[in-house]
Amino acid sequence: MFKCTGSSFYVVLLVMNKFCALKELALKKSFVLRIDEAAYKALEKWANDEFRSVNGQIEWLLNQKLKEAGRLLPKNDKSSPEKKDQ
Repeated sequence: MFKCTGSSFYVVLLVMNKFCALKELALKKSFVLRIDEAAYKALEKWANDEFRSVNGQIEWLLNQKLKEAGRLLPKNDKSSPEKKDQ
């Protein structure tokens, strides 16, 4: 039987968190975004104010707007947003 104590428990948590982060990254779609310099600088400042990366801030903004518009489905719902509108 494996017994976690002190630092070994911390290492197990780190490994589990790293695995979960890698699994989440694998599910995300990557793409190139072209944005003007002024908008990027504004996003960068906003992201720094909220302790996020610019990428994290853009992702957060998109998710907020999708939720507000009713277009972001719960993660376990596989139907399309268009079907919900009909």
